[in-house]
Amino acid sequence: MNSEPRVSKNVGRLMVGIVIGFALVALYANIQKLRRAKIESVTFTPASQTATPSPAPAR
Repeated sequence: MNSEPRVSKNVGRLMVGIVIGFALVALYANIQKLRRAKIESVTFTPASQTATPSPAPAR
């Protein structure tokens, strides 16, 4: 007597397709992250060295 439940071939193919889809999405996301790091650059400019006076409170 075979007590193991069998999964139909269609369900197995669907599960494999979903796993492959997730893998492709993860691969695409990592490639985009690497490309974005090459394209984008951030430039920090320090604030002016002279102190700007704050406005005096109104009386």
